[in-house]
Amino acid sequence: MNRKRLYLLLAMMGIILSLLACGPKATPVEEAAPAAHVEEVTTPTPEVVAFGISGEGETEPNNTFDEAMPIETGIRQGVLGPGDEDYYRFDVPNGVILNVEFAGLDGDCFDVKMFDPQQKIIGEFGCTGEVTDIRLMNNSSGGTYYLAVVGPWEDYEGSYTIELILGMQDDSGAGGDAGDDFDTATAIEKGKHSGEIGDYDQVDYYQFEVPNSGIMKVEFIGIEGDCFDIKMFDPKQKKIGEFGCTDEVTDIRLMNNSSGGTYYLAVVGPWEDYEGSYTIELILLGMQDDSGAGVDAGDDFDTATSIEKGECFGQAGYFDQEDFYQFEAVSDTILEFYADIDAVLWFEIVLFDAGQKAVTDEITVFSGERDTIDFGERELAPGLYFLRIVAEDEGGRYIVELR
Repeated sequence: MNRKRLYLLLAMMGIILSLLACGPKATPVEEAAPAAHVEEVTTPTPEVVAFGISGEGETEPNNTFDEAMPIETGIRQGVLGPGDEDYYRFDVPNGVILNVEFAGLDGDCFDVKMFDPQQKIIGEFGCTGEVTDIRLMNNSSGGTYYLAVVGPWEDYEGSYTIELILGMQDDSGAGGDAGDDFDTATAIEKGKHSGEIGDYDQVDYYQFEVPNSGIMKVEFIGIEGDCFDIKMFDPKQKKIGEFGCTDEVTDIRLMNNSSGGTYYLAVVGPWEDYEGSYTIELILLGMQDDSGAGVDAGDDFDTATSIEKGECFGQAGYFDQEDFYQFEAVSDTILEFYADIDAVLWFEIVLFDAGQKAVTDEITVFSGERDTIDFGERELAPGLYFLRIVAEDEGGRYIVELR
């Protein structure tokens, strides 16, 4: 290669390099600033205690019996979210009155269910915004009860309050429920006693003492027309009276010389889950005063009450079905027996001699009537005689006159 060509080649290479150096410049690429670190913030479930409402709010999870949130008396507010169920549990003592008040807020409605300690459903209220459920406990129905709040349809949301109120029954002023059976019957004395039954408390038992020769009056009244089945029992717990679905009972019992003791009265709801209130009044009308003796006349030959000439007043009936008298008679003695006009139906009288052998047939004397036994006409010998008076059921008053 000659020198001229070499210079020409070098010149061309210089021009090319110059053009490259003067061409458009590349736009610089800015590096992006690193993204700021943002921490994920989880919003806690509020404890939901509304202003002016006492007690704690709902806490999750409480979606099953096992997770049921324990609550006590007071008002609590809860929130139900999509697919959520809220369960609560609360302890109810024996003999109390349980009052559960449920309210949906802002018109929200819910399916509300109540369960007993065996988790058996005892109440169900569909799509409601308000529930008042009152339960009377007897002496064995207390325990842990449950309440479930469920949305009426899937993904339902809403808020509600639950108020739990416990009050005590006060049957006969005892500060609790009356007894549930003979063994736990509540003892009452003379005077007026009030009580109530309902829900789990469908029977109340009472016991009271009646003296020998006493006259006991029992008055039962259902409040505001409430009716009950009333049962009376003697000291052997044998039924002696029953009155079905009644709101008023007056029962008078005459005791003989051995029929006193502990008597029982049972107040029973006429049908399942019946609710009602009542009063019982015990009145000891006094003691029998047959022939002025201050007690019942004798109940047999051995205890026969002695009488003399003149009038003898007495009464018989109920547990005092028989009265025995003894007296000395002469040949012209006349015995007259009068059944009071207020007596029930009749009496039967029989005369016995000193050997306790009947000397007359049974003589029936109806109420308001009289009959006589003339010793002269019957040719009865003077001596000791016995008079037996038998009352028909409720009986009544009578007069025996010797002349």
